[in-house]
Amino acid sequence: MKSFTILTWMLSMLSILGAILNSRKNVYGFIVWGIANCAWLVVDFYKEIYAQAFLYSIFIGINIYGWLMWKKEENKKKETDV
Repeated sequence: MKSFTILTWMLSMLSILGAILNSRKNVYGFIVWGIANCAWLVVDFYKEIYAQAFLYSIFIGINIYGWLMWKKEENKKKETDV
């Protein structure tokens, strides 16, 4: 199996893991998903799949937005607990 094929399979598994963690409301899902999306963006530019690279750049933006909203909610919870 080519090393590039192995890489894409690993990125697929990483993307799935990130989605599972997010669905279980685990904050680490944002980290895993973000790493996978950034890696997919690199792969897509390397393979000159620009439409998909655009898609993953949008996913990265959504990931950052989700992370920020999660942190905002966490801070609100901490303030009300005090």
